[in-house]
Formats: sequence, C-alpha cells, structure tokens
Amino acid sequence: MRTKVTDLLIKYANFALRKQNCEEIQEQIYSRYAQIGEYFSLSMQGLNEIRALIKELPSHNFLNHDYLMATFKTDREFLNAKLLTMIMKKQGLKVRLLTPRQAGLIVTGSPNDAIVNPETYINLHNLQLDPDEKIIFPGFYEIAPSGNVATFSRGRSDITGVSLSRGFNVKLYETFIDVDAIFSANPVIVSNPDPISKMTYREMPGAMIVPETNFKAQHTITGIAGGKNVSALYLHKYLLNKGAGFNLKILQILDHHNVAYEYMPSGIDDITIIFKKEDLNTKLIDQICNEVPLSLNPDQMQWIADYAITMVVGEGMRDKLSLCASILYPLGQKNISIQMINQGAFQISIMIGTKRQDAEEVIRTIYQTFFN
Repeated sequence: MRTKVTDLLIKYANFALRKQNCEEIQEQIYSRYAQIGEYFSLSMQGLNEIRALIKELPSHNFLNHDYLMATFKTDREFLNAKLLTMIMKKQGLKVRLLTPRQAGLIVTGSPNDAIVNPETYINLHNLQLDPDEKIIFPGFYEIAPSGNVATFSRGRSDITGVSLSRGFNVKLYETFIDVDAIFSANPVIVSNPDPISKMTYREMPGAMIVPETNFKAQHTITGIAGGKNVSALYLHKYLLNKGAGFNLKILQILDHHNVAYEYMPSGIDDITIIFKKEDLNTKLIDQICNEVPLSLNPDQMQWIADYAITMVVGEGMRDKLSLCASILYPLGQKNISIQMINQGAFQISIMIGTKRQDAEEVIRTIYQTFFN
C-alpha cells in the first residue's frame, strides 16, 4: 500500500526538525504530483514550481515546532489545489486559486486542532468574486491571528467547505467522499445499512442538511454511531448535585493538564467523564486519578479503560414514550450490560455506555430493531 502524501509530509517535517537530509523524501513527494501533471501534459515550468514549493518548506520561519508541523501537513492541500488549477487552465477553463490567507479565513486554538474564528465570515462576505470564474480553494487549514498556518484535526477538511458555504451564503453545499452516502450505521458493522437521505443539523452533519421547521422524520431513529476508543472516569458522591463547585473542580484539574473531555453525563450522586483515549497516556491518567480524590473527596472513584459509547440520534425520537425500553430490552436479551445511559434535553439523542467488547453488537442490535 502506498504511503499517503500527508504521511510523507509528516515524515518530511520530522526530518527537517532533526536537520536531516531531505532530498529523498522531497523527491518522493514531488513524484506523486509529477505523475498526475505528466498525465495531463502540464508544462515542466508548472511542475518545477511545485518542486520548488516542496523544497523551500524548511526555509520558512516558524513560531514553534507545532506550527512547522501544521505548515508541512497543509502543503498537500495547497499543492493539490495548485495542481488542479493548472490542469483546469490547461483545459481552457477560467479558474483561480484562492488561499485561506487571501480569503481571510482566521482560526484560533492550537496549531494542529484549530477552531474557525467568527471574523472569517465577515472577511468572506466582503470578498469580491467574479461570477464567471471557478475558485479552487485548499481545505484543512486556515490562518492564525499571528499569521501562522494552523490546521483542523486530521480528517476535518470538510470544515473549510462548510465555512465557505456559510460565508458566501450559498443555497447548497455538496461534498463528495469515498462512500455513496451517510449511512444509518457503520457498514463495516451492519451489512448494507440504510442510507440517510435527509437529516437536520442537530442530528449530525452529512446527507441533505435541512432546517428543523416542517421536517418529517422517515424513521424513529435516523442513525447509530459508536466509538470504542474511549475511557471514562466514574465518580460517586452522596448528594453530589447539592455540592457547589464540584464540576468546576473537575474541569480545573483537566484544564491544568490540558485534557479535553468528550461527554460528562451526571446524576444526583454520580458523574462520568468520558475521554478519547488518544488524548491520554498512563502518566496523565495517574496524575488525574491522584488529584481528583484530593480535590473532590468522592465516596467512590473508578477509572474504566474497557469502555465504549453508542449514540442513537433522530428527530423522530422525540416524545416516543417507550423508546428507551425499545432500545434497552433487546440489548438485555443479548446479555449486554449497560454501564450508562443519558438522553439529551431535546429528546433526539440517547447515549449508551457499554463494555468495549459489546460495542459492535449494540449497533447491530439497535439497527435490526428499528430498521429491519
């Protein structure tokens, strides 16, 4: 299997950080673009521009190593856009390459996990575009207030398209990926799941996104998604809800260690903090588990490494009085232990916590109950 260009660029960045010879990796990256360019009979002048852009990457001034890594990773998107612009011009089309810097796409947050700044939409609204030209825009990265390149987390290129759509006030934004639709369940787990033709913003981005007004759900449940790559910290304290500042102290500990959490469902005496495993290591887990008892004095604390989350969503779930029973009963019939359940206030989502080994069977069972 060929190495992805993004991974080659990450390797290139690490070579540059260590001051190693980069010529071989530079040629590996260039060869990918050269093959495509030669297929479309692009001039050597255009291909040499791409080679020069690849070679000059280490010569840029970077605020720190994180910004260096972000810039190297985004070079794939920029070079893809540049190459596509060359190809379309070769075919006689009126096309222009527009970069995030030129468009004023501003982000805040960390260099490799950025968040769109509202200033972006003002800049896009004021951008002058020729209605007769086609715009090629590289995704995945934006510009930090400092002027440095920052990226979204890997796999989040669609955020660029969504941001442009909002800024330009477009009527329809289409994105084409490697599957035919957003499915109601993971096709790796469920055989031939139903595609989702329409859904609301509150359910999940994807498919045809429509306003909630006058929306009629096709099914009680729109989709089922699961994640096994999570861990959880469970805390029990009698009348926890009466103690002011309990959640604040938890958040202060997490903030001190720069750790984000995914969900924090709670009850009168219990709270569960769910984390992505990739955001943690054994040292961080030990530090958090050492500090929580000192600060919060819980009656019981448990770190749960063997954990999975399944999310069930659907506008059709609202006001269905027996819905939870319809979901949980078939799971109980298969001896699946429910570790946690939490329903959103809008009644259009239910979160179910189980052991990791049961995660795929949970999805299959719920799908079979509601779609078959």
